[in-house]
Amino acid sequence: MKATLKILLFFSIYAIANTCTEATFKVNSLNFFINNNIQLDSIYETTDLGYHNETTSKYTYQNTFLEKIVLKNKTDNKQEEKVTSINVYNTLDESILTKKDTEMLFSVSSSKDTTFIHRKDFQKGFLLYEYIYKITDDYISTLSNAYNWSFTDSIYDFLKNNPEFNSLLLLDNPENFIKENLGTIFYEKLFRNDSIIETEIRDYNTNKSDTSYTYIISDSNDDSKCFLYFDDDNYPQYTNTFQKNDKGFVLKHFRDDGDHYKEYFVLFNNEKTTHFKSNLSTIKKIHKARYFDLLGRYKFSKPRQ
Repeated sequence: MKATLKILLFFSIYAIANTCTEATFKVNSLNFFINNNIQLDSIYETTDLGYHNETTSKYTYQNTFLEKIVLKNKTDNKQEEKVTSINVYNTLDESILTKKDTEMLFSVSSSKDTTFIHRKDFQKGFLLYEYIYKITDDYISTLSNAYNWSFTDSIYDFLKNNPEFNSLLLLDNPENFIKENLGTIFYEKLFRNDSIIETEIRDYNTNKSDTSYTYIISDSNDDSKCFLYFDDDNYPQYTNTFQKNDKGFVLKHFRDDGDHYKEYFVLFNNEKTTHFKSNLSTIKKIHKARYFDLLGRYKFSKPRQ
C-alpha cells in the first residue's frame, strides 16, 4: 500500500509541471501555501555586480500555510553570514505583530477557480509593502503598494530643538508619523500555449504610468528549457532550466554572463526538506534560441502595446 501511494505521489508532480514554462509559472504561485501537494522549499541566489553576493531563503510551513522564512546572506566584503528570520502569520489582524524586525501577515480566500491573497509586510510594526494577488491555473496578477513613514512636522521640530531626546521612544505612537504611498505597481502573468507573457505597469492608474513586457518562451527542441526576453529584445536575457526528480523539481534561472543565478527547490510536502544550497552549479553558455511565436510557429513575434 505504501509503495502504491509513493508511486501515485511521484507521478502527481509530473501532472503538475511537465515543462520549463509550466514550472516557471507554478513557482510564482507557491509562496504562501502548499498547493496540490507541492511546496516551495528553498531558493538559492547569487549576484555578481561589482561584488559577489549569496542569499538562501528557507520556507517552513504549518498546517499547509507558510509560517517562517529564514534568509541567509553573505557578501565577499563581509566575513560573517547575516541571518534574518521573518515570522509569517495567516491573518490580517495587526494585533498579533511583535513589532520586532520583519513580519508578514496574509490571508487566503477563493471564489470558483480563483485564489485571492492579501499580504502585508511590516518592519518593526510599520507597514512597508502591501500586495493583492489573484491566482488561477493560467493567470497571476499582483497589485502592490509601497509606503514610507516620516515624523510629523511638529515631531520633527521637537527633535530638531531637542537633539538629546531618544527618538526611539516615539516609535510606538502612530500619531507621530505620516504614512506616504510611494506608488502602485501592477504585475500580470499569463500562461498560454506553453509561453508566459508578463506585464508590469508602474505608477498604475495614473497619467504617468509606464508599461513594460517580459516574455518567457519555451525552447522548441527541449521542454526542460525556456528563455526570457525583455520588451523588444531579440536575444534572451535569461535562461530557465527545469529538472524533475523523485522529490519534486528544481528550476534554475540565470544569465549567460553569470552576473545573476537563481535556483528554486520545489518538493512534495510529504518529503523532508533540503539543506541550504552550498555549491554553485556550473553555468554553460546557451546558444541563440530558435525563435517561434506563441502559437508554436518558427517565426518569433511579440504582441505590442
